[in-house]
Amino acid sequence: RRLARAVPLASTCVGAVGAQRTAERTELAEFQKLHAAKKVLVVDVRDEGSFLGGHIPGAINIPLGTEDRRIEPLKTEKRAVVTYCA
Repeated sequence: RRLARAVPLASTCVGAVGAQRTAERTELAEFQKLHAAKKVLVVDVRDEGSFLGGHIPGAINIPLGTEDRRIEPLKTEKRAVVTYCA
């Protein structure tokens, strides 16, 4: 339940992976629609322990500081990528 209240969520499209670009904000209601329709890939940027303690269903964990070695697969992702940390 705590995660569902984390608004607004940071969202960035796949084309921005690795690029210098300001992330757009996505309000919770819009995120919920996109998530339900499977139109976004959710990335939890918290540490692994926090992720294991609870996360948005379907989210993948790429903790901050590890993205250099784990972000490569996201470069081919067709969906928008939504990141969150709370």
